[in-house]
Amino acid sequence: MNRWLVAVALLGIALHPACAGRHAGSRGGSEHERLLADVAAHPNDSAANLRLARYALAAKQPGAALRYFAVVEANGGLFGPRWTSSDRKHYGDLLRERGAWRLQHNLVAAQADIAHARSLGAVVAPEMLQRTAAIQAWADSCHAADDIRQRGLQAACKATISVGACAAEPAPQRGAFAAALWQHGAKRATYEVLRELARRSAGVPSETRLLWLQAQAWWTGTIVPIPIAPTTTVCELVALADAVWPTHGAAFDAAVQRGIETLDDWRSRHGLPPAVGDVAACQLAPAAPPALQPALAAVAFDDAFAARWQLTAKVVATLRRLHQQAPATVDRAVVELLDAGLDEAWMAAAAGELFDLIGDPARARRYWQRAVDANADPAFVQGLAVAVAHSGDPDAAAIWATQAAAASGDPALWLLEVASAMAAHGSSPEALTLLKQARSVAGAADMAAIDTAIARVQGGGDDHATVLSATLDLRDPQARAWLRARVAR
Repeated sequence: MNRWLVAVALLGIALHPACAGRHAGSRGGSEHERLLADVAAHPNDSAANLRLARYALAAKQPGAALRYFAVVEANGGLFGPRWTSSDRKHYGDLLRERGAWRLQHNLVAAQADIAHARSLGAVVAPEMLQRTAAIQAWADSCHAADDIRQRGLQAACKATISVGACAAEPAPQRGAFAAALWQHGAKRATYEVLRELARRSAGVPSETRLLWLQAQAWWTGTIVPIPIAPTTTVCELVALADAVWPTHGAAFDAAVQRGIETLDDWRSRHGLPPAVGDVAACQLAPAAPPALQPALAAVAFDDAFAARWQLTAKVVATLRRLHQQAPATVDRAVVELLDAGLDEAWMAAAAGELFDLIGDPARARRYWQRAVDANADPAFVQGLAVAVAHSGDPDAAAIWATQAAAASGDPALWLLEVASAMAAHGSSPEALTLLKQARSVAGAADMAAIDTAIARVQGGGDDHATVLSATLDLRDPQARAWLRARVAR
């Protein structure tokens, strides 16, 4: 009996996480390498994952630490995770830091991270909780489903203005609210808010007038008059028209011509000479956010891609070089990037887009899938849809594309990008189906581009050229077209 008691006691000691390394240490090689091998063979080994999490913390690899801690927590069982209070604190702090990172990038997954961190005892500032609720509201405001969009509008209005202002008749602050909606990509919601404001009040506030023109032009396609005064210059007129019709085309040209005629008529009645200035000579501001304008002007692909994903150009260049010269080693380099980054989903998405752009759709699909598994943000789901289309699986691409587009705020252009990828890789029937779906949800201003894409696909052409303007906004799928044009430079 005593021998059995001794055996049970020894077994309990052996299974304790603190002793896991001792048993690993008897098999030769470094303890870290043996633990990695143990986890590769037995992914749910809590003791090995816990020790690897501690190694990752010591090595300043937050992405790896979060991944290992998650396994330990998931395998806690009836008596909870077998970790110390220090382990629990480290995990909670890392989740809070990742939540703050995701808040900074307007990712809805921040809400789950911060709630999780609080459940582990991490202290979270009240303003972080308010911001997470606001981000969820902005995301819902972008949704194609009416009930979700209306719910998001109510929540976003309360977070942006006040409960009283949202419940009362339209207030001047609603113009600022509409501007915030537009900035967050909720174009349909912006149009609805401003239409209601124009209907219920004597007129749209002057500071909101241009935004109302943009929303009208996007949804109705009408050539609305540009607000000008006798002192307006031709280039100021062109800049206003560019803000309303950033894709230019016939509506842009007609609006500029009509504006010049009106301007000259006004100036004539005020005894002023005709407006001077060549429209073609007017310099339009770049469409990218101010922080990314240097990247928009850059010629080098590495610089632009690094700015888009907040990496360094050296890291991007290294991954491209390894992919070209030693493809067997590039995955190891990506894993090191994922381990070192705070948000694995973000880094995996960056890797997925990079490999998609440099022509490795299979590897791109794998990393985009990893990103979506960690954080199903619409922008990541869209990236997966494009990569899947490039890999020659149009049916799966259509499923992912529909999911992403529904939450995008501007579904037509998101569907157009995936259809373009399908057509470019020989899936024309599926591309036409998706383009017709895009047409059914498009604003009138985008109809011409979609119709051109349909004609090009039916004619057997590559419709990448129909993708509209290119910016470096993460949530704008057109950024990939801009980057793709520079990848060979």
